Amino acid sequence: SLGAVYRFVARVLSVSRNRKTWPIWAGIAFLLLCGFSLYPAIVYGLWRMAHPLTKFGAMGWLVACGVHFAAMTVQLGLMYAWSKNRWWNALLFPLGGGISLAIYCKALKQCFTGRFEWRGVNYSLKQSAPVAKQV
Repeated sequence: SLGAVYRFVARVLSVSRNRKTWPIWAGIAFLLLCGFSLYPAIVYGLWRMAHPLTKFGAMGWLVACGVHFAAMTVQLGLMYAWSKNRWWNALLFPLGGGISLAIYCKALKQCFTGRFEWRGVNYSLKQSAPVAKQV
């Protein structure tokens, strides 16, 4: 089920790096800055069209948004095609990106609390001290 996949990926992200959070923060920053920054820019461009400062309105903003969307969609489409998936799945980026953000947030919570669920059993990880080498 989708819930099981959600819990599995969050667990793998949080446990595989010894509960270090910087890779998760990097993934969140990448999604927000490179993917989801397009949507506020579109809103701002449309607002500038209604309230222009120059005779060109907001054409620069909207053209930049179109180029960003095309580049992002083509790159994601190529990755999907190379992995033998349908290229048009790249058009579902807002859905997949939102799910990825939710998974990252759950992984962060698991990193901070050290608690996760696996096969219906709740586990609590304790941060272990490094073991000294025997000479």
